[in-house]
This record gives sequence, structure tokens and C-alpha cells, in this order.
Amino acid sequence: MAAGKWISEITSGTATLDAARRVLGLRFSVLRDAVGGIFHERDKSLEDVHQLRVASRRAAAALDIFRECLKKKAYRLAAKRLKRLRRAAGEARDLDVLLMHYTRRLERAAPDEAHALDLLCGYALAERIPAQRVLHEACAGYPFEFERWMSETVSALAEPTRDIQLVGALGQRHLAGLCEQISQALSSAGPVYQDLHAVRIVGKRLRYAMEVFADCFPESFREELYPQVAELQEILGVVTDAHVSLQRTAELVRGLTQVLPGCAPRWSEALAQFTADLQREQNQGLERFAAWKARVQRTEFVRQFQVLLETPSGSSPHTVEPVSVSDPVTPDDQSLPVAHAS
Repeated sequence: MAAGKWISEITSGTATLDAARRVLGLRFSVLRDAVGGIFHERDKSLEDVHQLRVASRRAAAALDIFRECLKKKAYRLAAKRLKRLRRAAGEARDLDVLLMHYTRRLERAAPDEAHALDLLCGYALAERIPAQRVLHEACAGYPFEFERWMSETVSALAEPTRDIQLVGALGQRHLAGLCEQISQALSSAGPVYQDLHAVRIVGKRLRYAMEVFADCFPESFREELYPQVAELQEILGVVTDAHVSLQRTAELVRGLTQVLPGCAPRWSEALAQFTADLQREQNQGLERFAAWKARVQRTEFVRQFQVLLETPSGSSPHTVEPVSVSDPVTPDDQSLPVAHAS
């Protein structure tokens, strides 16, 4: 979703209420178009669901950023709707990725292996077809009811408290909380997939918030820090895709063994090889994450971030004593949910 990623013309001196109207309006517009894409004929890229999931995440991040400007009922309704969209799109996208894993291998498979991969494709399709129905239900009301909801949500915006009436102050506070969360998550993240849930979730929140507040801070915020956060998300996305495919393939193998024990050996060798390839892909991603983590510790990424948050746009950061990324921090009062996907 390259289009509409960065929010322009919002500086540290912009009124928070004006920024909220602009950001939510832009994010909702992209989301509306992505919802519309679900009802079009799919192309070979299968990107329609991915675009919807990313758009719903960015819209949810914007809603979270400007939560204090929204009436409680409007916030709850919007958050509930976006959560339903994200979950439906996430399930469908996971299965699209699974099918892409299977079909890519099928294209170069030997005849014996192709039988097992056909089985895997059939299994994934049997899950994917009902997931599409759920996705259509989550997108119900497009376009008119959906646009009414967008308009009503933006209309429910009101002046925030005095301390965050300018968006620069809101950005400093919001990003500082996320910076503390990612520091804490990184310090406790080990070399196994289960340790990366919190890192991945807060990394996504941080990335999407940076896209909103980029013009409030010096250029290095966008040009130096943001690419590191985007790289983290890309690495953990690859790890998660492999992990989810592993889980679903293992589920199929268990089901075959229980339901058709006499036939399971017929596919076991090919399934074992495919599973080994997915495990190798996940392990390579974990190694990339370990290298990324070591690099940001050396370059004092978290401290660089903290310094920039104290620097108004157009100023030069002041020099500070370096601290380690693993130093104790106080987590933001927002809890970190466990993720699968996005």
C-alpha cells in the first residue's frame, strides 16, 4: 500500500483536531477503496486482501492515535468495525499465503510430490472459500453504509485536552510510549517465534504512527529510523507467514493420520520435505531478526528515537549519552495483544 502511506502537511504546530480530521479522512478513504476491491474479480497477484488488511491496520492505528479526540461511542463502534475487518482479512490472507506456498512448489514438483501438493492445495481451498464469505460479510454495507460510518466517525471528533491541542505534543507522547514498548519487547525477545509476538505488534504500531507524525520531526526520523522499523516488520512478516503455513500443514498431517491412517504414508515423505522447507524459511527469518536486533543495539536505535522525539522539526538533535536498548523501561499503559499475521 504505497499510495497514501505518508501523511503530509501535518507539522508539530498543527491543531490536533485538524490533524485528526485529515488523518482519519485519508485513512478511511484508502480503506473504503480497499473494501471495494474485495468485490472485484481477483487477479493472479492475490493482493486485494493484503491491501485491505494493511489499510485496516493503518486506519486502526489512526483511530488509536486520535482516540482522545473521539466520543467514546464513536470510538468503540469504529474500533469494533475495524477489528472485524482486520480479522476477516487476516484469515483470508493467511490462506492466500498458504496457497502461494503450495502452488509455487507445485510448479516445480516431481510427479510423486505433486500428488501431496494437490492434497495441500485442496485442503487450503476448502478453508479459503468459507473465509471469503466471512470477508464479504465483514465488508457488508459498501459503499453507502460504509461511507456513512466514515462520515459519522469523523464528525464525532472534538477538541482534546489542553496538553495535546497541538499535534507535536500528541506525537511526542504517543511515540514515546511506543518507543518504550518496543525497547521492552526487544529486550525480552529470544531466538524463537513465540517471543516475537509483542515485537511484531508494537513494531507495526510504531511504523504506522511514524507515517502520521513524520513531518513533525527532523528528516532523519523518516530517512533513517523509519526504514529500520519497516525492515523489522518485513522480517517478522516472513517469519510469521512461514510459521502459519507450518501450523496449518501440521494440522493437515495430524488429521490425515487420524482419519486415513492407511493412506497417510502415501503422502508422508513429500509432506515432510515441504515442512522442512518451511521450517528452514522460518529459521532464516529468525536469523535475520537476530542480526537486525544486534545492529539496532549497536547503533542505539531506541536512544536515537528518544532524542528525535525531543527535537522539533527543523532543529538539530542535541548530543546525549548513549544507553543500551536493553535498559529497563516502563511500558505504556496500552497492553500488547498477541498476534498471529498484519
